[in-house]
Amino acid sequence: MVTDPSVERPPPPRLAVPALLLVTATYFASSGISFPVLPRLVSQKTGGGNTEIGMAFAAFGFGLMVLRPFVGYLTDRFGRRIGVMAGTTIVAVSQFFYVPAAEIGLWPLLGARFLAGMGGSIMYVGLATIATELPTPERRSAVFSLFASMTFVGFAIGPLVGDVVYEAFGFDAAYSLAGGLVIVATLVAWFIPDTTPPDVSPHLGAMRDLLHPVGFKLGLANMSGLLAFIAFNAFITPWSDELGAGAARWVLFTFGVSALLLRLRSAPVLDYPNRTLVALGAYASVALSALALATAQGAALLFVSAVLLAGGLAFLTPLVILIAADSTPVAARARVVSTITFCNDLGSSAGVPILGIVADATGFRGMYGMLIVCCAISMLYIRSRFLQDLGGFKTERVRV
Repeated sequence: MVTDPSVERPPPPRLAVPALLLVTATYFASSGISFPVLPRLVSQKTGGGNTEIGMAFAAFGFGLMVLRPFVGYLTDRFGRRIGVMAGTTIVAVSQFFYVPAAEIGLWPLLGARFLAGMGGSIMYVGLATIATELPTPERRSAVFSLFASMTFVGFAIGPLVGDVVYEAFGFDAAYSLAGGLVIVATLVAWFIPDTTPPDVSPHLGAMRDLLHPVGFKLGLANMSGLLAFIAFNAFITPWSDELGAGAARWVLFTFGVSALLLRLRSAPVLDYPNRTLVALGAYASVALSALALATAQGAALLFVSAVLLAGGLAFLTPLVILIAADSTPVAARARVVSTITFCNDLGSSAGVPILGIVADATGFRGMYGMLIVCCAISMLYIRSRFLQDLGGFKTERVRV
């Protein structure tokens, strides 16, 4: 039986959960500003095409990936809250350098994006781990679904506000706003209690010790979903422009609002007795979204794709993390979360540049068709015996 010290922990302080949610929403609003603005920054300041746009988004993923195997150790060693504040500070500084770096060239911009990814790696693992440890066990799914929902509050607000600010005032104003939002997140993080268990004795061992096997299994299952999410956000602006739809900001807003509404009601679904069916349904929705993008002739199917993608991603990532939390002891959770996110980063950092190359070679239709194949492979993997031995797939076997 997996023991959980949160069984004995009193309810969190009154402001703890609101602070956690506000930090999450503010950080992801800042990140969302780049979805419509970064492709234009790359094309206008560096002269790059789809391949270079993919590289700019992938550089953030590489920054995330470099630190992921070590973030679990760092989070256990120095504390969850310190990790959150250190990460947001790094992200805030890097945001202010995006425009000056792009004016020098593509590679300095990639360096700034890489630095932001490193900060985001530290920040997210700390936040996600706190979200599983802060509530009492009976409230874990509800609080975590709220936490996961806040990412889409940010992704709904960030692209819309960022696009409006960019069109009115330019790149400098858009990324000054992005940096300012992360500074706010850093200040609010003071109100989040540190949930690091007192009996955890972190150690820095070999790479096989840093990457938890359960997290690795589940990270592979989540990889195609994250790749579809990054591809949607990275290329929806140029794809919409190519179709003459001119609706990218509203497509991104539709995605964010749809995902938010679904995640706010996701707790019963995440606790459904057969989580395998939930995961397969989520991937089917992501695959249909890619199909809508591949066959779009105008704005209508772009909006359909946004809703379908939201229908899959509203459940997929929080489901995978909760399966991991319910399959491992509490002392290993930070390492499991960091391993899952490492796999996500590996897929996005390697996959998005490839998607950009495919888009340059075959067009966006071929690129989104490639995503359909990736989703089908992930669905077969979820059904395999390699994953079905994890207890967290059956909620009646969840151990607290």
